[in-house]
Amino acid sequence: MKLIIDDTLANIEVLENLLMMKGYTNVKSLSDSTLALSTIKEYEPELILLDLMMPQVSGFDIMEELKNINGFQFHWHYME
Repeated sequence: MKLIIDDTLANIEVLENLLMMKGYTNVKSLSDSTLALSTIKEYEPELILLDLMMPQVSGFDIMEELKNINGFQFHWHYME
């Protein structure tokens, strides 16, 4: 499963369409960053597209918390 976390709905739509055009079908999206960690724990996505600058819980905060999940490994790539 691929997971998109972004507080801007237009960004989510663009990313969903891009993934669909590339043949990905199992995509979940969140615009509420407070649900990110519980969703990641529940679905264990193989790919996370994460907005870094969000209100309430930033993408940086989410990445920091992911370090504390036992057995969770990730590699990050930053794109502007």
